[in-house]
Amino acid sequence: MTTIGTSGTVFAFSEKPVLDVNKSVYTFCMPVPGAWHFMGSVNSCGASLKWWRNNFYPDDLEYEQINKDAASSAPSANRLIYLPYLNGEQSPHFNLNCRGSFVGLAAIHTKADMTRAVMEGATYALRDILTGIRNCGVRPETMRMCGGGSKSPFWRQLMADIYNMPVTLPDMNSENSAALGVAILAAVGTGEYQSVVDACDKIIKMRKEVYQPDEEMAFIYDKVYQEFDNLYPKLKENWKSILDLDFRY
Repeated sequence: MTTIGTSGTVFAFSEKPVLDVNKSVYTFCMPVPGAWHFMGSVNSCGASLKWWRNNFYPDDLEYEQINKDAASSAPSANRLIYLPYLNGEQSPHFNLNCRGSFVGLAAIHTKADMTRAVMEGATYALRDILTGIRNCGVRPETMRMCGGGSKSPFWRQLMADIYNMPVTLPDMNSENSAALGVAILAAVGTGEYQSVVDACDKIIKMRKEVYQPDEEMAFIYDKVYQEFDNLYPKLKENWKSILDLDFRY
C-alpha cells in the first residue's frame, strides 16, 4: 500500500520478519499474530506539490488545475528530474543534509513541465522504497493507494506507470484512512470483531476501477528512474558542502 499525504509511505505485508541488510526500510510487527510489515517514508511527497503550488501558482488555484498542467507535459517532463528532498530524506537514504533539486532544467521547460517533474520525482522516491521492500524478498503484485494524493486520477495513473503494477483504491474517504485503521483496532480490542482480518474484510471495500500500467509509459519511466536513482550518490557531498559553507567575513 502507498499513502500520499504530506509525506509518502509504502507498506508491504510479510508472514515473517526480515531485516533489510541495506537498512533502507523498516520492519515492524503488526497487531496480528504472525504478521509483519515493511515500511519506508518519503519526507516531502505531497509536501513537494504543496510547496510548488504555494510558491508558483495563484493562491486560489485548485489542485485539479495543477494536475491538468502536469498532464499537459510529456512523460519524463521533457527530461527534467526533480529530487523531492525539501526536508532531508528518510527511506532509503536517512540523510538530513540532502536537498530538493531540479536536474536537467533548460530554457525549453515550462511551468507545466516542472509541475509534472515534481509529481514524478515524488513517485520515483516512493519507488525507491518499493525497491527496498522487493530486496527483502516481498514482491507485491498490486498497489493500493490512499491519502490526499489518491484524489488525483493523474497521480493514480502515474503511480501505476512508475511502479509498473496495477493500482487500486479503497472505497472510502482516503484522507481518513489512518483514523479508520485506529478505529478498526479499537473495535477488535473491544470484541466487536474476532480479528483484524475479520474487521478489515467487513469494513474496507475496494473500488472496482483499476489503474493498469501503460507498457510504453512504464518503459520510459523505468529509464528515467535509473537516472533518478543515480543522482543521489553524485549530489550527496555537494549538498553537504553547500550546507557547510562559512560566510563569516
